[in-house]
Amino acid sequence: MASMSGKLWFHSEVQNVHLLFESFTLDSPLHLGLGYLLVVAICWAERAITYWLDGATYKGKKLWPQILLKTTLYGIVMTLRLLYMLICMYFNTGLFITIIFALTSGQLVFEFKKSSKVSNLSGGAGYKDRRNDYGYATRPEEETQHLFVPQDEYELAHDMQQTRVA
Repeated sequence: MASMSGKLWFHSEVQNVHLLFESFTLDSPLHLGLGYLLVVAICWAERAITYWLDGATYKGKKLWPQILLKTTLYGIVMTLRLLYMLICMYFNTGLFITIIFALTSGQLVFEFKKSSKVSNLSGGAGYKDRRNDYGYATRPEEETQHLFVPQDEYELAHDMQQTRVA
């Protein structure tokens, strides 16, 4: 069995630690700081792209460019997730705590963004139970969609829907 140079338990040593690439060695305080910044950038980028993907909807008639964009971004997100998983496998306490801090702080920022969107739509603070007249959950963009339909067309569609349900 080949010998392993890394420790398989949490430790704080950074001597001879190569962060993801052989050329990036954490051998000085400057390189260690840059390594922490790289980890934070990876984690925040993953959270930002995931937030965008969660809210992205298909619009218009040209779906292929949108599908390709979302698929490409999903590939990028998976790559970033695998990178911070590999960093966790160094079992370095500082790197591990940095990952936890970066992911948590990134999630905090995007939860605030989500709550402010809901707060602006519902007029209150926090999440609102979004149900239409038929008890089906709706998304915020569906609630504002009715603003662009002329009132008589909306009433006609609404009456047709009620006759189908009855």
